[in-house]
Amino acid sequence: MLKGRIRKSEEPSDKERIHLRHTVPADEAYLKKWLLAENTLRGFPMENEAEVDDNLKMWMQYAKYGCALTAELEGEVVGGCVLYVHPYKKLVHACLFAIIVDDSKRGCGIGTQLMEAMIQYAKERLKIEQLHLEVYDGIKAFDLYKRMGFIEYGREKDCLRDKGESIDKILMYKWI
Repeated sequence: MLKGRIRKSEEPSDKERIHLRHTVPADEAYLKKWLLAENTLRGFPMENEAEVDDNLKMWMQYAKYGCALTAELEGEVVGGCVLYVHPYKKLVHACLFAIIVDDSKRGCGIGTQLMEAMIQYAKERLKIEQLHLEVYDGIKAFDLYKRMGFIEYGREKDCLRDKGESIDKILMYKWI
C-alpha cells in the first residue's frame, strides 16, 4: 500500500533525498562557512571569525558525544543541529539546541527534518523532556519553530546589538 501523495514523476522528493547522520569533524568547515555568511550571522550572537571559531569548538565538543546531527542533500552537506546537553543530573531533562541550514537550501524541508530527527533522538536516546531555543526577533526560522510546536515564554529586550540595531532575543520551549 502506498502512503503519502502520488507524484507525477518518479523523482524522489527533497525529503526523500535528505540524509541525516551524526556530525563529524569535517562538518566544521561547512558550519563555519554558514555562520560567517552575512545574512546568517545576524541570527546568531557571534560577530566575527574568532567568536564563530569559539562557538564551533563547543558545537564540535557536543558532536563528539553524539549530540549533533548533519543533513546532506545528494551528498552535499546542507545543515546541522546540536543539542547542548547538561552535565548536571538536576538539569538533564532539558537542553538548549541550535540549528543552521545553508542559506541556498532553506525552504527545502531540511530544517524541519533536522528538527524532527533531533527531537526524536533527544527524547528516545537522551531522555530529554524539554527543548529550549533562543531566536532573535525578525529571523525567519521563528516561523519554523512555531510550526514545530515551540512556545514563546519570554523576551530579552534589546539583547543583541548588531550594526547599531537593538534586537530582542525570543526564548522558546517545547515539551517532547
